[in-house]
Amino acid sequence: MRWSFWLLMGACGGDSGGSTTDKASTTTDTALVTTPTYSTTTDTGPNPWQVTGEEGNLVTVYRGFAPGLPRGFDVHATFAESLPGYDDLAWCLGGGPCTDVRPSGLDTYVDLPVSPDTSEVAFSWVGDEIEVDRLDLGFDNQPEQDFAWYTHTVANKPDEAPLVVALPGNGEWGSFSAAVAPLAPAIRATRPEPGTRVDLSRGMLDFAWSPGGEGAVYLSILGERAEGEPISVLYSLEDDGEFRLLLDTHGIDRESDVRFSLGRRVTEETDLNGNTLYMTGIDEQSYRPECLPYPDAFIPAALPPSGSEINPYYIDLKAYGIFADGAIHDYIEEGEEEPTSARVVFTFLDLYGSPICRVLYDISGSASRQVEPWPRYGGLGVIWDAYLFSLEDGRSNCDPVSAVTFGSTDLRDWVELFQWGIGIGDNFDVAGQMTYAGYFTFDGIEGIEMDEAHAYELLDCDLAVKSAGMRPYDPNSGSYEAAYMEFEPYYILQIQ
Repeated sequence: MRWSFWLLMGACGGDSGGSTTDKASTTTDTALVTTPTYSTTTDTGPNPWQVTGEEGNLVTVYRGFAPGLPRGFDVHATFAESLPGYDDLAWCLGGGPCTDVRPSGLDTYVDLPVSPDTSEVAFSWVGDEIEVDRLDLGFDNQPEQDFAWYTHTVANKPDEAPLVVALPGNGEWGSFSAAVAPLAPAIRATRPEPGTRVDLSRGMLDFAWSPGGEGAVYLSILGERAEGEPISVLYSLEDDGEFRLLLDTHGIDRESDVRFSLGRRVTEETDLNGNTLYMTGIDEQSYRPECLPYPDAFIPAALPPSGSEINPYYIDLKAYGIFADGAIHDYIEEGEEEPTSARVVFTFLDLYGSPICRVLYDISGSASRQVEPWPRYGGLGVIWDAYLFSLEDGRSNCDPVSAVTFGSTDLRDWVELFQWGIGIGDNFDVAGQMTYAGYFTFDGIEGIEMDEAHAYELLDCDLAVKSAGMRPYDPNSGSYEAAYMEFEPYYILQIQ
């Protein structure tokens, strides 16, 4: 029997027997492309509640990921009657080093506290939102953790300097708008190669960068030496372009869960309506250790179908897994301890587009293989990365189908007639900025754009952390970092 598929646009409901990983969401901002002209504006007169003599800290961090990828950008700010004794307190609150003391000389280090003590700090409210270079930073008050701050993360931002800081005027510091925040020059790291993971088994790491730029060069180490043993170390480096880190000095081995960050730091301060705003610009390149073996999970097969005959008309396809190192891997969901299998999910729909049942297959390890990307169906758009599946032992909750129509009463037999595969590519049809397009093939010859593919942060190599936000997407480079990916259907296929 010869089968043809028709591509239909649809918005399908959740899978029957729902999965906690079947819906993707993100809070990461995406687009900053215009460059308006700003003028400096200061307060025209104090409000009754306006204060003077206070202190604030604002830190901007440009993060390099890998060549060809746009750079991430974080901005953090906090305001108080008086800041405690930490450099870059706002960055510390956002997960950066909590620098209560600096190294005594070049190529020396200090051990830092893992978190700040802000129990005695009287934080200030300068408005529900402040603006930094067209980014809106909302006020976040965390009284149970003794801090209040403003923060925003964007995954694709052009370098512009200086950065405009604007306060709305209804807060305790009054209104303000001026291009005052500094931008650190790019660190331009060359070793280890940006975007690669580092080998901790050799006992040392060699770092190299372009020397002689503005600002101070630093190396930070954050994470855990071993489970339950946190580490926070800051080096002040001579700007000569190279440094060798001896891992034994800090008790780091290949089991350690740490992040190394090589960066430049510049500082400025400004008077803001009688208050002092300390500002820091950071440019850094981070590195994570090489992955230990990926976890291995399996999907138990189901019994043959039984019950009343069903008559599906459409299917949609979903997929989940870590895409890294030329393969698809199992993963650990955030908050879970046991691994989850990478999988492709075929959801069968009735004539009205309502889900009837689903069949899912393991696609990790030998169940998939990387292949040369196929052309896109219709000839438009580009597929960057592609895999073919070897589907067997699928798990199904489907009742029998007509053997006359499908060649078997078991939909798994019908699914396995085809050469299914998955691809990641550009966003020609439907996937907006910060998403990739997800392609499927049923013949191994052409790819059909069916899904939006969302790429999420990885921690510990195998831990899919959706709350950390999506990885950056560059529509021109065709490159992406190793990531946990979710393919969510935008189109459905008509099968009869």
